[in-house]
Amino acid sequence: MEEENSSFNDTTRRLSMHMHYCSMDKVMESIIKSPVHAIFLFQMGELPKKPLLGTLAANFKLLKTLDLQDAPLDQLHEEVGNLFLLRYLSIRNTKGGIGGLEELQSLWFVETNDGLIKELEKLRQLRKLGITKLEREHGRALCAAIEKMIYLKHLSVWASGADEILDLQYISSPPQYLPCLELVGHLEKLPE
Repeated sequence: MEEENSSFNDTTRRLSMHMHYCSMDKVMESIIKSPVHAIFLFQMGELPKKPLLGTLAANFKLLKTLDLQDAPLDQLHEEVGNLFLLRYLSIRNTKGGIGGLEELQSLWFVETNDGLIKELEKLRQLRKLGITKLEREHGRALCAAIEKMIYLKHLSVWASGADEILDLQYISSPPQYLPCLELVGHLEKLPE
């Protein structure tokens, strides 16, 4: 999309933007109130003047997919929690949180921190979860969160380093329908 041709019609459902070619502020002006269901932003080097996620959440109530991989975000705007139809959120290589997205079904390759592990307990609808840079001390809390994810079908957990132990022995009742389990790291003990 080029700046001089940055308008959308009422049938636009999926929006992919390479930010090298257009201004984020111009894009946001032109897509307000459109019925977009999926937004993918590529090479977003700078944030728009208006808060991006607040604007998205306020104007795209039908949004089901939001891919913010590598976006320069420090946190997710609280308005993102109002995207009740949101099913897929990619925040890979961002620093934001995920609180309030209780209907989220796919959260893929997010880096572990204390806040993330606490927020995971609220995400009981997850079908696909990918966690990276897991440290041993987060193992027990992650296990408690996973036990609440009864719909989980794909779990990928990566240790924070080559010598880090994946301490996942605390799962007493794993999700019933978990056909795909990927663990990258050392296990001290298998869950019973």
